[in-house]
Amino acid sequence: MTVQIGDIIVMLKKGNITKEIVDVIVNSTNKTLDLNFGVSGAILEAAGSSVKDECKTLGGRSVNALVTGAGKLRCSKIVHIVRHKSDTMIATSVEEVLAICNELNMATVAFPAIGTGKTSCIITGSGLVTDSLAR
Repeated sequence: MTVQIGDIIVMLKKGNITKEIVDVIVNSTNKTLDLNFGVSGAILEAAGSSVKDECKTLGGRSVNALVTGAGKLRCSKIVHIVRHKSDTMIATSVEEVLAICNELNMATVAFPAIGTGKTSCIITGSGLVTDSLAR
């Protein structure tokens, strides 16, 4: 599914997010930016050590979203969002990602299936993204 909001195109589809050719890849992780598990682990492996080093420097800050370089990925930036169990907070994170992309003049964004892994939200991550886009 592809949705356009202004100049931003958000792509929701099944596949390996590290293979996407987009401006921004979104990574759902913890506050310390520990990228060793799940989709985060796959992103780290594909992106390489420069992203891991950047995350070590930025991890632990009291923010909901952080931007790093993309390393070896075929995107310009990675936006790391903190995992939340609340569907409202996940929706807020999605909105924050879109605002960051707008500020950075990034036109395409690839989201993972937010809220479907460890967070186990009642509404699926893709539903949260769609709901956020409707706002």
